[in-house]
Amino acid sequence: MQLDLEKEFPTENFDQDAYSISVGFQPESFWFCYQNILIHYDFEIKKRPRQVELTAWNPHQLVFNNRIGLISKNNGQLYTLNF
Repeated sequence: MQLDLEKEFPTENFDQDAYSISVGFQPESFWFCYQNILIHYDFEIKKRPRQVELTAWNPHQLVFNNRIGLISKNNGQLYTLNF
């Protein structure tokens, strides 16, 4: 499966914007960060069923293992996002 980020998430300066990391993959979807937003993209429906604004946490690292965990730069704490 392919996803054209420039088409799906239009912006004036795509090269300089913050597509940062692919967080996790599943057969029908994947999670990734873009401009400090955690996005769940579903290939079957070709939509984003979930997205989470991460600015308040100022994430240092994201981990995917049935849940999504992030380490905050603000306080060094580990937070778990469970969907």
